[in-house]
Amino acid sequence: MNMKHPVELGVPVRAARGARTYAGRDADGNPCVYVVVDCDNGVQFLQVNPANGDCIQHQWPADFGGGGPTLWSEQWRRFFCYSGQSMTEPGQLIEFNPVTGAFTNHGRINSEKIYLPVSLDEAPDGTLYMGSYANGCGLTSFRPDTRQFRQFGTMAENEFYFYVACGADGTIAGLVKMAKPHVVTVNPADGSHKAIGPVADTDAQTGHVTLVKGGDGLLYIDSHEGIFALRGMSLQPARIIPPPPQITTLADGTTVRFADNRVINRTLELIAPNGVRRHIKLDYEAPGAGIYICRPGPDGKIYGSTALPLRLFRHDPATGINTDFGQCSTSSGEVYSMDSMAGKMYITAYTHALLCEYNLALPYTFNSEHPDHPGIFRSGQYGDNLAYEYGPDDNPRQLGRIDAAAYRPRDMCAGPAGKVWIVSIPDYGMIGGTLSWYDPRTRKFGGAHRHIIPDCSPISITHLKKHNLLALGFSIYGGSGTVPRTSKAGFALWDPAADKLVWRGDLGMEIVGVMDIEDAGNGMVYAIVHAQPENVLKAELMLLDLRNEMIVGRLDLTAQLGWPMEVSFQRDERFLYGLTCEGLYRVKLGTLDLEILWQDKSDGPGPSIGAGALCNGVYYFASGARLRAMHV
Repeated sequence: MNMKHPVELGVPVRAARGARTYAGRDADGNPCVYVVVDCDNGVQFLQVNPANGDCIQHQWPADFGGGGPTLWSEQWRRFFCYSGQSMTEPGQLIEFNPVTGAFTNHGRINSEKIYLPVSLDEAPDGTLYMGSYANGCGLTSFRPDTRQFRQFGTMAENEFYFYVACGADGTIAGLVKMAKPHVVTVNPADGSHKAIGPVADTDAQTGHVTLVKGGDGLLYIDSHEGIFALRGMSLQPARIIPPPPQITTLADGTTVRFADNRVINRTLELIAPNGVRRHIKLDYEAPGAGIYICRPGPDGKIYGSTALPLRLFRHDPATGINTDFGQCSTSSGEVYSMDSMAGKMYITAYTHALLCEYNLALPYTFNSEHPDHPGIFRSGQYGDNLAYEYGPDDNPRQLGRIDAAAYRPRDMCAGPAGKVWIVSIPDYGMIGGTLSWYDPRTRKFGGAHRHIIPDCSPISITHLKKHNLLALGFSIYGGSGTVPRTSKAGFALWDPAADKLVWRGDLGMEIVGVMDIEDAGNGMVYAIVHAQPENVLKAELMLLDLRNEMIVGRLDLTAQLGWPMEVSFQRDERFLYGLTCEGLYRVKLGTLDLEILWQDKSDGPGPSIGAGALCNGVYYFASGARLRAMHV
């Protein structure tokens, strides 16, 4: 391998993030099915004739960004999408006209503030309403006839998500999430709005509030205080919520669904009112799925996960073959952390921090198709600890949620005290992540330690072999949709045998987060530290003696190699290796002598969190959907 440039190992997974179906009309006004296929690099937009199965693929313009909340408007005979490119690019409203076959970009929905797509609905008068992600939430309306946006302003202070819904009686309301879920109702005449009804507390895990559009088209609140009918700006008690249809239905009553809806989305099943079933195969090209993480397996192979969809893959360095296994968990997002112990790989995934155990000595059988019926998958059931099982021979075997608060299982360390240790960011709307463990001998979960540093989340972990202690790095951030309650994080030392805190502190630093941590030998650790202020993207590589509360050395990593990727540390007996958004580096153990092995500002690692794999002198990492490697 070339020391100056990484070797390309191919695209392990070619899959779409998911697909959705919508009942609409074609250019002649005949019923048709629209299929929105979300991909890493945009959208595949398909128009399907339900009578003969003909499929037209309309080219989604590259500058429109990805998919988002979408709807077909029968009133305007148009298709609308509240589209978003990323968490930094503002959302924009896209319109498709089947008569002309053309797309129109109405532009960003708010010219003053960065609003990101959350929800989209249509009022009886044809006005479109868009609920947005922003600090304070946001609501915007749009009139397709006048092409005018209208801003309704902040919906709730220190909240982020607004899920808008429009009732058949003209009621406009939205569910505010995530910290204090509640409903806000809006007066479209004067633009006023007010909070209404019960309020839940996500962090305290008390109460529940949802906003539902019933089968009668009206809005209801389902909550811990009961069911309420929302009528305009007022509430009234209700006995039941008329159930809404759960499936796409065409004008003639034909229902449409994916027959292979387990991240495959290639076969539409149409069921006519008389019960006759037909299948339509969709032919579209799915690009590579972005790699989120890769780690070495105990068998000398490289394992990894893509993000949205979550697909487990393997790279065999001996043959160069990449294998896409498909799903390895019922989690919907991606594998966040992986490690090995006793010949097995342990895999934790977002959402709900579900832990899976993969026995590499046995065939991969998770979520498999029925052997006699391609496209038909085995059904499963829930067992203990929210573990969903498809069958007794599942491999990986889903063990369940590691604890009731964990959601993003950020890092893992398998082995200390014979357990698998996992640090996690908590659920949406919650503050304070967890340190938890799983014991393969007893098949029990434990720990669920929160607020080890008050109001902080542990996000990095390593084992100090010399002292048999776990070193933890923390972040001030909680679950999505929350505002930090503290300005400073730090470190902790944990006794895995006694399962208790030994020390915690910040070494006198003002720390926003510890992005990575690794045993440096002799009781010391390496750490990537993001210091205050949080809006300044400056990260330092540090050598620390936590037991003696000493900063041994520090250097500005971003100044030399750009922003670091998270939990990318890997080490051998001589060097520590790590990634930034621009390249790969190493330092000799016990020093901060930085050696840049490769740097490319235009084609560096990402969009993974950065977790790489060191195996037999080769460091493996991702650049988008591509797997790459360098001999180190």
